Amino acid sequence: MQRKKQPTQQQAVPASFNIADVLEIAVSTPFEYRGTRIEMEVYIERITPEFRERLAAATDKSEEDAVRALVVEAAKSWSLNWNGQPFPPTYENTSRCPYSFLAAAANAVLKVWSGDPTNATNSLSTSAQMEAKDASQPGT
Repeated sequence: MQRKKQPTQQQAVPASFNIADVLEIAVSTPFEYRGTRIEMEVYIERITPEFRERLAAATDKSEEDAVRALVVEAAKSWSLNWNGQPFPPTYENTSRCPYSFLAAAANAVLKVWSGDPTNATNSLSTSAQMEAKDASQPGT
């Protein structure tokens, strides 16, 4: 009695997963600054060991540098211009932004990253929270 050969199953090689693609995922999150709605795209997976090192280095300088580093790293784009010209969220451009704006943008980032807006306000110092809150109020 001759046995039938069982068909051999070829193992499918799993598709390669490009982790760099994950770092490019962004969501749109609006926030208010001085009574104006700002649209910002935020990268949602930027918290890496390398990012933490850069943020820690910036924190060693000052809170303002840390907030700026957070915004530059997290913001893919935003609806700002400088005298009608594009004004992307770069390190150079953020050096011209008021700290109250950067604090408001950082709070928006932290809300996205935390998944819970009630946690984000606890991530900046009290002075930064107050500046961000003041900036979000019209006429202040």
